[in-house]
Amino acid sequence: MLEMKKQNLDITDLVYKISVSAIAIDFGLKIFAVIGIADDGRLSYENGIAGALSGFRGAQSTIDPQPIILVKYTFGYQVLQFWGGDTGSHSGITQAIQSFSNAFPALKAVEDSALYQGTELTHPKHKVPHKRLF
Repeated sequence: MLEMKKQNLDITDLVYKISVSAIAIDFGLKIFAVIGIADDGRLSYENGIAGALSGFRGAQSTIDPQPIILVKYTFGYQVLQFWGGDTGSHSGITQAIQSFSNAFPALKAVEDSALYQGTELTHPKHKVPHKRLF
């Protein structure tokens, strides 16, 4: 029981680190070109990138795939909130977030002892466009 609480705290710490890092990146990008505080923007941006990389590495160091998916979902959501960007980027990020959302029920189905009874949980809820290579 104590180990489960520690794992939940570790996941919470990773999500928090990713969120704070995304905020630092956004802040850095917004003040990067302002005369007089450009250095503050650069430092904020660099610290945000370093924190995000540390959070991703922390999630990847676990055996459980849930923290990895949760951290990537959180970062993608933060990117969508802060940097929206052009229509193509917005669409791509939205699809990535939907794919991560679909991964959570798939993990639950894998954890379930009746694996084959839970397969309906693993199918995406949105249609994925197929592109022709040639």
